[in-house]
Amino acid sequence: MNSRTLAAALVLAAFWHGDVLAQTEAADRGPSWFDRIEIGGTVEIEATQVEDYAGESTSDIDLATAELVVSARIHDMAHGEITLAKNDDDAVEVDAATVTIGLEEDAFALVAGKQTLPFGMFDSNFIASPLTSDLGEAKEIALTARFSSGGLAGSAFAFNGDSDIGGDDVVAGYGAALGYSMEHGDFGLGMGVSYIGDLGDSDTLQDAIADALGEGNSVAARVSGWAASLELSHGGFSFLGEYVAATEAFAVDAVAFDGQGAEPAAWMVEASYALDMMVGRPATISAGYQGTTEALALDLPKSRILFGVALELLEGVGLGIEWTRDRDYGTDSGGTGEAASTITLQLAAEF
Repeated sequence: MNSRTLAAALVLAAFWHGDVLAQTEAADRGPSWFDRIEIGGTVEIEATQVEDYAGESTSDIDLATAELVVSARIHDMAHGEITLAKNDDDAVEVDAATVTIGLEEDAFALVAGKQTLPFGMFDSNFIASPLTSDLGEAKEIALTARFSSGGLAGSAFAFNGDSDIGGDDVVAGYGAALGYSMEHGDFGLGMGVSYIGDLGDSDTLQDAIADALGEGNSVAARVSGWAASLELSHGGFSFLGEYVAATEAFAVDAVAFDGQGAEPAAWMVEASYALDMMVGRPATISAGYQGTTEALALDLPKSRILFGVALELLEGVGLGIEWTRDRDYGTDSGGTGEAASTITLQLAAEF
């Protein structure tokens, strides 16, 4: 072998050795940072035709949802997630930001950060959020411990919240949830119960209490809440039911009803049937009935009837149309006693 050939062989060997070494070091480090990141999002455009309690009609086309979710696997036992979303003022805000400690396959994990508290189920096949969610959903900066074993799952959470009793700004919010689910052939069952130490920390009640007392003023006492839900499915049929309620009345100056402190509650039932075999695409037809008690101060209707159809146009792209009819509280309770209706056409994309 001449000197020129030997030099070329040595250069090739050096490159090959360096490439193998780089691959070995990369394998030792695990997936690259880019490979550990997942990005997703949701966009929902809605066209609505509304007739309010006064009989006046309006229509609109709105960007109802614009949401971007970034999730990163920081470590085998930790990942972080941030959700950016458009708010009602068309500004972008941090809707959720959490760090989760625990393996995905583990039965136990800790979740810290801004999150929707595990109180209530709030599932629905309709475009409009259920009245149970309007009453009870709460988003707070919290610490949540969760577990799962077979079909059993539970969680416990603690948070500061916005209800400062007597002006005390302390971590005094808490709650817990327990659920069970199972499947046997075409039959599915899910049930759950949950408790929150102060239902006044829900998003809707916080707004109502702030309007009643004024910003910066505190309520006299906490009012706890509880929720129970049931899900059934068999073949193409499914059923959802949920009840959310305060355990006692709020102070009359915070949340009032009929001249007294309100003890609000909300419930919902809905039935759906999958039309996949009929239309050749994933599709669902749904009917529902919902209601509230002592929730006039929260701008929630006394009752609501819903009908809707949803169709998957393409993978990740869906079209839905629904009709809702709300009935206001009666005039003897401070309402109008009238009905309002809404027709909504929604185009949604998830990626």
